[in-house]
Amino acid sequence: LGVRLRDPSFHPLVVANHAFGGSITSRLMRIVRTERGYSYAAGSRLGADVEREAFTTHIHPSLEQTTACARLTIELLEEWVREGLGARELA
Repeated sequence: LGVRLRDPSFHPLVVANHAFGGSITSRLMRIVRTERGYSYAAGSRLGADVEREAFTTHIHPSLEQTTACARLTIELLEEWVREGLGARELA
């Protein structure tokens, strides 16, 4: 789930999501699209409102690359949760 707008972690999570999957230069886009060529686009959205919304990712692989792309996306999410973002990504 995403966060509530008044949650103290809202702003840090907005920055983290932007670096992970919220921009053309994000980790998700760089690895899924540029390095692996699995999808033309890849990104994430941090749902935030008065009530919690969903955190989502989106990828658009070909049918043949769907399984590999989904596995990679899950691995990247798990790595992001486990290790966070690097200083270069945050910059």
